[in-house]
Amino acid sequence: MANYSTGVSVAWNGITFQEVYSLSWSHGGERQDRGSGSSTGWTPSPGAITIGCYHSAGASTGNLGKVGAVSISGGGISASGNAVFESVNFEPELNGVTRYTITLKVLL
Repeated sequence: MANYSTGVSVAWNGITFQEVYSLSWSHGGERQDRGSGSSTGWTPSPGAITIGCYHSAGASTGNLGKVGAVSISGGGISASGNAVFESVNFEPELNGVTRYTITLKVLL
């Protein structure tokens, strides 16, 4: 059954992002080349969280490099941990609204 994404809440380092219109959390890793026949070498990555919002709360270059607790709930998602504020993107639109895109790098 589908999960409706209304009511998604994202908070980082005591800041609740407002007017969130998109959220993605990528997980993965990579295989380290350790020679043929090696059965080890997978390096997991907890991934990155990308938040798109229409409100500027938390969308500050002053947060770059800071580490804080992240919490996501709603829309069938429930996750928490620590993350570093990796980047912020500002997209003003002529006769429109400014979009803010924040990327958090999740820490192990």
